[in-house]
Amino acid sequence: MNRGFSIVEVLVTLIVIGILLGLGTVGLRASLANARDAERQADIEVIARGLEAYYDRGNPYYIAGGTKGSYPGSNMVVSINKDGWCPGTIFPDAGQAAKYSACKDYWSDALPGVTQAALTPPGKSGKGLSNPWLQPESNPLQIMMPAITAAINDGYYVYKAMSDSDQHCYDDTGCTRYALIYKKETTDEVVIVRSKHQQ
Repeated sequence: MNRGFSIVEVLVTLIVIGILLGLGTVGLRASLANARDAERQADIEVIARGLEAYYDRGNPYYIAGGTKGSYPGSNMVVSINKDGWCPGTIFPDAGQAAKYSACKDYWSDALPGVTQAALTPPGKSGKGLSNPWLQPESNPLQIMMPAITAAINDGYYVYKAMSDSDQHCYDDTGCTRYALIYKKETTDEVVIVRSKHQQ
């Protein structure tokens, strides 16, 4: 006599398969999140090296007294990172301005080694290095301000230029510190990478 599977055996088999698929999906999600966090860390390291090169070399296109020994302030970051704004006072002539990364909406000239890929966080389609320019600060010495929290919660990287006293720095020179900030996807930990020349 031929005997088939009972309904209980079929149900048990389906439940076991469902559990195994669920465990596999959870493991895959965790692996992907870990990979994205590793990409975030690598991006921030590339950006930090570019900022240190800027500090050591200065901006080769900037003519207002030079920028060696300073990180780009928020005013300079806006011209580099926002919409390709090229203020004429920065450049000695139009030809030099045309070569500068700000005019191309790109960082590579001012920050050696920093590519568009390094500025693009996982899951984002464009540059994601924001800076809290002209945002109100209840405590100017506090690194984490509402604009920064909102940006990292949205998955972006944040650059905050600072003076010796950790106050937000807007100048094109005199920004002796910085903080690069991002949030880990796996643990929700906020990571703050500070400048090499921190005192």
